[in-house]
Amino acid sequence: MKKGEKVLLTVKLEYEFSENGKPAPAVGIEGVVPPSVVLHVTLELVFWKTVSDVTKDKKVMKKILKEGEGYERSNDGAVVLVKLIGKL
Repeated sequence: MKKGEKVLLTVKLEYEFSENGKPAPAVGIEGVVPPSVVLHVTLELVFWKTVSDVTKDKKVMKKILKEGEGYERSNDGAVVLVKLIGKL
């Protein structure tokens, strides 16, 4: 997809919320998904972050969230503190 491109996503029954649908979080609030319906969702690609393959086998991917500035940039051999969150 390209930035700004839109796509229609069809969600079949087997991937839907549940047999009960998705009730509104409170009375008077929209967002109800009735049970046993096929969902059609329009998605737009707003932005993306480029990732790089660190290990050349796609087992470790790197995404730069914010570029470093000034003299406090790490370089080869630097000791850095890293916070790591793993998700499946």
